[in-house]
Amino acid sequence: MVKLKNTVFWQQLKAEIYTSSRVPDWLQPVKAPPRSVKFRHVKKRGLTLTITGLSPVIEVWLSAEGNITVTANWVGKCDFLYDSDLLAANNTQGYYCLLCEERRYYRQYLSLWHDHVLHSFISWCESTLLTADCIVFFGAETGLANWNVARLAQRSSIVDDCHAHILPLWQPSAVISR
Repeated sequence: MVKLKNTVFWQQLKAEIYTSSRVPDWLQPVKAPPRSVKFRHVKKRGLTLTITGLSPVIEVWLSAEGNITVTANWVGKCDFLYDSDLLAANNTQGYYCLLCEERRYYRQYLSLWHDHVLHSFISWCESTLLTADCIVFFGAETGLANWNVARLAQRSSIVDDCHAHILPLWQPSAVISR
């Protein structure tokens, strides 16, 4: 397995996010948060990403391993909205993902990352995140055993009355071209 925690890979990945023409303008990296901020069991290096105008309830995280995770966190309720699955390895044929049934080989790690993580994340953003206008938290509000589920939706399409909370996905002052 490729040791992506290796500084060279991490530096390449960060440089790609900061400078790549393949990364949309609406997705921007921000400086690493202060040490006092913790990201739910994420103790390794990573990079917080921002999408202009997106509710602070949504967190977008790029891990040192190259995966992108999007979570909805609000008053103790948390759910994963998106999580890429890249487990990179390499051999004499090139870089590939160990999780894929059909292996596709790439000459460079960043090519694997573009295809496997960045393209699918951008596609998810365009089909799900950028088309929604609210975050809906479903589930009970009490009890430690209850799991709350968050979903992105259009407010006009919500007909189920079992939701606990509906929050705006976009900040009112946000102007975003979709």
